[in-house]
Amino acid sequence: MRPMYADFSVDPPRLGAAAVTQPARFTANHVRIGAGQSVALEFADGGLSGEQATLTLTALASMAGTSIGHAPMTVTLNGHEIVSELIIPGGGIPQELAYAVAPEWLVPEGPNTLVVANGKGARTFLWLYRVTLEDGSERGASRRELDAAAARESVLTYRTLTRSLDRSQTAQGPTLRLHLDRAEQSLPSQLSWTAVDGTHSAIGFQSAMEEFNGVFRYAHGEPVTLHGYLVSRAEYDPAAPPPGTRHFEVACSWGDSGWHAGSPLRLLLDDGRGAEPAHLAWRDQAGNSASVSFTQSRSGFVGYYQRRGEGPIGMRGTAVGAGLAPADAAGARSTPDGSRFGPVADELVGDLTELGHEILGIAQDLTGRLTGWLKDRGK
Repeated sequence: MRPMYADFSVDPPRLGAAAVTQPARFTANHVRIGAGQSVALEFADGGLSGEQATLTLTALASMAGTSIGHAPMTVTLNGHEIVSELIIPGGGIPQELAYAVAPEWLVPEGPNTLVVANGKGARTFLWLYRVTLEDGSERGASRRELDAAAARESVLTYRTLTRSLDRSQTAQGPTLRLHLDRAEQSLPSQLSWTAVDGTHSAIGFQSAMEEFNGVFRYAHGEPVTLHGYLVSRAEYDPAAPPPGTRHFEVACSWGDSGWHAGSPLRLLLDDGRGAEPAHLAWRDQAGNSASVSFTQSRSGFVGYYQRRGEGPIGMRGTAVGAGLAPADAAGARSTPDGSRFGPVADELVGDLTELGHEILGIAQDLTGRLTGWLKDRGK
């Protein structure tokens, strides 16, 4: 079964192996389903290799003022009720709901119709953010494909506003341009950076990347809230990269393994204030995180990277064109005459460490001899 998804956080919806045959009204970052209304999806591939399919929906019952909402949800697949009149927990917080789907409810060659409906007696709206359906033997496949599709449009431009803490003063800020790619096919969910002039920014993105909220602070100044609103979004074009984009070759290290070639990092971070970042940290929508500090010459960085559910690994980067030849899969580099040598810094540190141990041993031996000689002189 090919993974199916419908992402209603953008308009038009982002679709994978599916079509919307009965739409609902798009609002902000979801579709809004009123009482007695529904959204219908049609997809062709219903053939399973496993024993069941997994259906996941992200939805909420909108609130009625300060009161908890009431939007009983019914989901059917080819006329079979997967869930009926489900009362989604209120409070205005999106809930991720997962269900097992029996293989006999699917038509292998299609068509298959999935309907998400709000009850006729609903008192508030049902907000639907996304729907995924996948073979139970391929857990997370739909979400990975959805994230990869969203990550293709990864060159982002935002207009910004700053507000004082008491919200008495609001000012237009400079345009923020962003592109961050480490071949994980996942957009950033959180980002923070400190510039060389001491200014600091930290922001968190809405899941569809339409907005962000955060904080900005001048060096030695008071913090203000920072808000961003998406102006444009585009795919990265390697033939015409956005001005200011930096490319870094990356090496990774874990334990005592030394450095090994890793996935490259492509970075554009222009907050419109004219100062380059000295330190950068991020977390992506897949839960991976990283933190790096740049060298004073901006020709490289050192930091760590941590995939979700795994331990952290060391990470260092060298700007492409900074004078260091690219590393091969074994971490070795080529000189201009074609000869190869290992990572110079690692070898130098190892040699110096060994030499230091030898010098320390000699010094301790001489100290012992001198102490004995002085004792003999004192007798």
